[in-house]
Amino acid sequence: IKIWNLMNRQCIRTVQAHSGFVRGLCSRFCGASFFSVGDDKTIKQWKMEGPSFEEQEEPIHTILGK
Repeated sequence: IKIWNLMNRQCIRTVQAHSGFVRGLCSRFCGASFFSVGDDKTIKQWKMEGPSFEEQEEPIHTILGK
């Protein structure tokens, strides 16, 4: 998943969200987080802001499918 600054036309963040293809994205109305759905049969919630310099990118929540 790539997060873009559309004003500058620059990719500002890349999230390695799923093993396989990402099939859907949805952002929360408040803009604080977004959800991704992948071929790995998971739904993941992510913070809209990226991690700080020393933090590793981790989802807030992960829902596993069958």
